[in-house]
Amino acid sequence: MDFTTTKYSQLLSALKECGVPFAGFTDIAEGNSKRFIVLRHDVDKKPENALRLARAEAAESVRASYHFRAAEGGFQEFYISEITGLGHEIAYHYEDFSVVAARQHRHVGEVDPVVVADAVARFQINLRRIRRLFPVKVISMHGSPLSPVDNRLLWKYHDYHSDGIVCEPYMDIDMSDILYLTDTGRRWDGEESAVRDRGFVAGDGKSTDTYAGWSVRPVMGSLMNMTHEGMVFRQGYNIRTTDELIDMAINGRLPGRLIINTHPQRWNNDPVAWVTELIMQNLKNQVKKYFRLSKNPA
Repeated sequence: MDFTTTKYSQLLSALKECGVPFAGFTDIAEGNSKRFIVLRHDVDKKPENALRLARAEAAESVRASYHFRAAEGGFQEFYISEITGLGHEIAYHYEDFSVVAARQHRHVGEVDPVVVADAVARFQINLRRIRRLFPVKVISMHGSPLSPVDNRLLWKYHDYHSDGIVCEPYMDIDMSDILYLTDTGRRWDGEESAVRDRGFVAGDGKSTDTYAGWSVRPVMGSLMNMTHEGMVFRQGYNIRTTDELIDMAINGRLPGRLIINTHPQRWNNDPVAWVTELIMQNLKNQVKKYFRLSKNPA
């Protein structure tokens, strides 16, 4: 059965057989790793699941990257502290632009300087809060699929590097020869139900003119600005189930540069939790697919 903690442990064992070192996004940004596997976990909910995965990884001497959203009162301090103590990287999973825009009833086409200023302020406040628990240098966008606002649009108006951030995976990493896999949609090839967690070619795919005037311009080849060659590279891997991913790892058919993005709430050994997540995810997939087809995916 897929998407269980048992299955995740099997995936860990298979990935270790690849002989490729596990790394965090800070390692990539600082150029410390030429070959790597990054295990990224977006902790959208059920942090207890995240802690179970973190302990399983630590037992295998595997370092991963855990990305936490901010609640109104701050962050889930117990879980962040526990996961930090296991040696994992912590990142801020931001959604400040969509949250502020929703509060002020603004839409993506209405770029109000007040909304931007409030979103930047919220981002910086949350960054200070999470840095009390871990020296965060990595941020990643929370997709907020039901919002018309793409949280990454905030970087048109503000440079997060000025806040000591070294990596936003959608913006700062050339993915042209990196295989990026995500369990969005409860499958590894679920881009049809992904609203924003996917790569796309911006403009003509040869320049960054699409982002002229942005405070942070996505690097060529990043998920926000992919090249045609990078898209072809990704299309060369057709993986749907975790068993297929495990098989490719065991048989040495995965590239030496790999990022795997999971959402821990999807991985359950408890039958009731597993079935509940399956039903809810199938419903969300339909909503997200409709939303993506009816809106501008950028």
